[in-house]
Amino acid sequence: MKKVIIETFEFSELSEEAQKYAIQKYRDNMEVDLVGFDDQAEEKINHAGFENTKLQYRLSNSQGDGLSFSADGYTGLLDLIKGKLGEGKGKSAEAIYNYCGLTIKGNKGRYCYASEKDIELEFQYYNRDLANVENLIECVEADIQDVYMNLCKELEKIGYEEIEYQYSDEYIKETLLDSEYYMFTEDGKSYVNI
Repeated sequence: MKKVIIETFEFSELSEEAQKYAIQKYRDNMEVDLVGFDDQAEEKINHAGFENTKLQYRLSNSQGDGLSFSADGYTGLLDLIKGKLGEGKGKSAEAIYNYCGLTIKGNKGRYCYASEKDIELEFQYYNRDLANVENLIECVEADIQDVYMNLCKELEKIGYEEIEYQYSDEYIKETLLDSEYYMFTEDGKSYVNI
């Protein structure tokens, strides 16, 4: 049996070249952690007025990637209807609101990107012709779609920025400096310190 003694160093003790090697090795084997992003996205979605949401995303710069979410409701619906009808039409707005069916389904299947089709607002009162109300509903639906699409784009951008940051030399260096689990040989090859 041979006994081998390996001299190890903390990241801060490595040469600049060995640090670059260690950073690249770490980057090649790392998995991005977006738990903080999930919490931030849920908070922004709830703050925008969407209720009981389910977030879905895939952010790997591939076809079908993106971010969308489903929700059970939107707290701003009645206010949008009131805003479209104008001042003094609160009772009419509430009557219309009571017959609205809002569906916020997010993207289904293997794709995650947001689409205006993820939002559907229907007026569910069929006993008479109410063309003016249908026009109002279409305008309100378009407003909710705008809120949804802008929010999804903003969150997707934030997600990609977080991924980019976690792959940055700065983040990896900070991780390796703060970690008590990684020790390195002089050339930057890592050994786990148990």
